[in-house]
Amino acid sequence: MAALTRDRDTKRLGGGIDFVRAYGMKKGDTIHAGSLVQLDADGYLIPASKAADQVTVGRAEETVTSPAADSNGDRSVRVRTGIFLWDNLATDKVAIAEIGDKVYVEDDQTVRKSQNANATPAGRLVDVDDRGAWVATGIFFNF
Repeated sequence: MAALTRDRDTKRLGGGIDFVRAYGMKKGDTIHAGSLVQLDADGYLIPASKAADQVTVGRAEETVTSPAADSNGDRSVRVRTGIFLWDNLATDKVAIAEIGDKVYVEDDQTVRKSQNANATPAGRLVDVDDRGAWVATGIFFNF
């Protein structure tokens, strides 16, 4: 898949941990509602990617654009921790045998099975179906 260019209807599995918190975002970025989001090495919210030194925190609950003229943290985005349905990378699919294992970020809507050089955990696999991978996503599930 590719990084999002618009909002995404990311399904959530009810029950379990459901926590919403606002994080200050990095200037010059747009975060789309429904996207997988991370904190960068400086602690600012960014669209998820497979770069090193990032922490996955959940699903963006709103779309926010922070112009380059902003300072880091001038704008914030509400982020939900929970179990979400992410796309399953076709070339490195997670399978039912990996339930309970860590899965890794590919981009802001896609997870992968294997850890690579810059792998950032997306969370723990809860289930897999023909629509994608259900992942417990947020700081609680990255370890």
